[in-house]
Order: sequence, then structure tokens, then C-alpha cells
Amino acid sequence: MPIWKGPLPPDTQAQLSPERRADFVDALRVLGIKAPIEAPSSLIPENVHHWIGLGPGLTPAGDDVLLGYLAADNHLGRDPAWTEAMHEAVRANLGRTTRLSAQLLKNALARDYHESIQRVLAILCGLSTENLLSALRRLAQIGASSGESTIYGMQLAFERR
Repeated sequence: MPIWKGPLPPDTQAQLSPERRADFVDALRVLGIKAPIEAPSSLIPENVHHWIGLGPGLTPAGDDVLLGYLAADNHLGRDPAWTEAMHEAVRANLGRTTRLSAQLLKNALARDYHESIQRVLAILCGLSTENLLSALRRLAQIGASSGESTIYGMQLAFERR
């Protein structure tokens, strides 16, 4: 049986259009997405060790934020050196979190994500005409707070630009 690879090829790279950025911001407002945890520091490569493993659960909120950040930056980022520095920082700190969370972050480093994350990215990259708010709603429903934390991480990546 073939493995589902989703709507987003791993090599997809796009620019976030002003319209899609506005749609994303509007959707965050409608969904009431906020910071899941108090930021321990700015989310930059030198501070990844403050985020990874932060919070309770199988996938700590800090890791979910990193997952969303990596997903958005991997496909919508404009600075390959920055993206690689974030990848190196995450790789170097995988031992600071749970096994499950470490695996999800490894998958993100390889540009492989949960189906709901891929759908949101496909819309933002212009590869899908699906409704962004509906896709973000589905993502927000993952886990107790994992989906919302992932969306917040995407927001942080977009704010960096």
C-alpha cells in the first residue's frame, strides 16, 4: 500500500502573498489563537534550547510552536541560511524533549508533516484553493493544544519577515 504523501511536495517553496497573509491574520483572529506559553526568549537559532521541551505532555507546547515555525519557514521562508541555522539548532536539541515530539520535529526537518499542517501549507503556497479558515480549524483541533500551538509557530515565522 502506498504511503500518503499529502498535497505538499517537500521541495515546495513559495512567497506568502499579501492576500494570503491577510487571510491568515483574519483566521487567527476568528479562531482566537494566542501564545500557548509565555515566550522564554525570542525564537531564534541561539534560543531554540529554551523552547524545545517547554511545557507538559507528549508534545510540549514549545515543541509544537517549533513545529509550526519550521513548517512555515521551510516552505515560505526567504532566507535559506536562517532556515538551515534553525534546522541545526533543532537537531542539536532533540534530546531535550519527548521521543514522540523529537520524531515529529525530525519529520519537520525532512519537510514531512501531519496531514492538517500540509493542507494549511498547500493553501498558503497557492497549491490548493481549499478554505484557509476551515483548514486552520481542523489543525487547531489536534490534541489538547498542539494544533493551536503549531498555528502560533507559523504566525511567528510569518512575523519574522
